[in-house]
Amino acid sequence: MYLYHVCDIQEAERILENGFTEVGRFFGYDRNGEPLVLAGVWLFDRPVSENHPIDIALLPETMTCLEVDVPDAYLADEAHEHPDHGYLTWCFTKDVADQFFVAPIAETEPIYT
Repeated sequence: MYLYHVCDIQEAERILENGFTEVGRFFGYDRNGEPLVLAGVWLFDRPVSENHPIDIALLPETMTCLEVDVPDAYLADEAHEHPDHGYLTWCFTKDVADQFFVAPIAETEPIYT
């Protein structure tokens, strides 16, 4: 399944040269009041910017969208649903994201939804 990572041009160039970087996201608190943070490479089932799906043709010139072709075996039970925004997200290790990275996508290519 093709998954997407929207980022600025400088981050895309760094990813092309050195691979992805794992980033933590806050998910609330556990029963003890400790913060829950999930760290990894965040990929989406459609291009997402600032927590909202976006048409890549509308991205500013300073932004791009990277495509990662993740085998279905890696997708099972890993999706985080965002019902208010209409997309799914996955958090993978850097190694998995780097292994299946395809390329930046062109504005004219279709986005699979």
